[in-house]
Amino acid sequence: INEVCDVNPFGVAATIAAYNEGEEWLNQLVDYLHGNYEAMAEFCRRELPEFPITRLEGTYLVWMDCSSLGMPSDALEHALLDDARLWLNAGTMYGAEGEGYMRWNIACPRSVMLDGLVSLISSEAANRLFFYPKSAIGITRCHTTLRNSNGRFFN
Repeated sequence: INEVCDVNPFGVAATIAAYNEGEEWLNQLVDYLHGNYEAMAEFCRRELPEFPITRLEGTYLVWMDCSSLGMPSDALEHALLDDARLWLNAGTMYGAEGEGYMRWNIACPRSVMLDGLVSLISSEAANRLFFYPKSAIGITRCHTTLRNSNGRFFN
């Protein structure tokens, strides 16, 4: 540990405590993140079926396939940031194979993640890109859908 530059002594103590006493917390975190993934998957099945998400592979980063838009990932990233105030990572940031994909970080409170999904379909970008009629993407409808799903989305 002393060979690592600029180590904070509190960080060392926290790391030791996490390894020795953090198993219960880690299990709770993994369960919560899996719940976030399940909530996102359900939302996408219901509200965004044309944009499937990939299965998680040991991480909290979800890939959404937006290739049906026929729009470069970089352009979609900028449109969503400008219109929906939603900052996702363009798949091309990780190589040419990522074209058509957007990467979501779901390691956050579930309500924040769901607000991001609602922002995605409620934005001007959605009106332009997803070709939803304005009446179909009202934020009230989305929040009603989320709140009426037997508590699966908001805990």
